[in-house]
Order: sequence, then C-alpha cells, then structure tokens
Amino acid sequence: MPWLGLFGIGLMLSVLPSDARANAVADACRQAGRDAATPELCACIGAAAELSLSALDQERAAGFFSDPHSAQETRQSNRRRDEVFWERYRDFIQTAEDIC
Repeated sequence: MPWLGLFGIGLMLSVLPSDARANAVADACRQAGRDAATPELCACIGAAAELSLSALDQERAAGFFSDPHSAQETRQSNRRRDEVFWERYRDFIQTAEDIC
C-alpha cells in the first residue's frame, strides 16, 4: 500500500476509534527515545499495528521497543506459538513500512 502516502495515513487515523489511536505500540514508540520516533511516525506505526495485530499481539510487540533482545529471542524460538506470532509481527512490520 505504498500509494497511500500521507493522505492515506490521515484517512486511516480518522476512521480508527479514538481509543485505538493511543495504543501500546504507538506509546512504546514514543517512549523509546529514538530521534527518528516523531509523534507522526509513532502514530502511523500504531495505526499499522491496529490494522495488523490483535490487542494481545500489540502488547507483546510494544515490549520489543524497550527490550529488543526479546524480539530476537522470539524470532529464533522453536515454539510454534512464537513462530505464528512472528509471522503476524512480520506482516505488521511490512504494513508499517508500506504506509509509514
């Protein structure tokens, strides 16, 4: 969906319920303290999470911002539950890359 651009991001954010705009992933992004993590980018990443992940998956993904090593452990895990989550997480990352 790279064609969405900024208009598409604004459109997506306008149709999300207000409580969905402040989600765990967007909050974690803002709190990560990275220079590139602007409020607009974090809101977009949060919107991508809303489109791609369940609430439980969003909570888990949000933890990766403060503990990147846990992401690596999840990615390398042999547990089926982690493998299935990682597939959904990769889809979220792709969505975020496409629209943000």
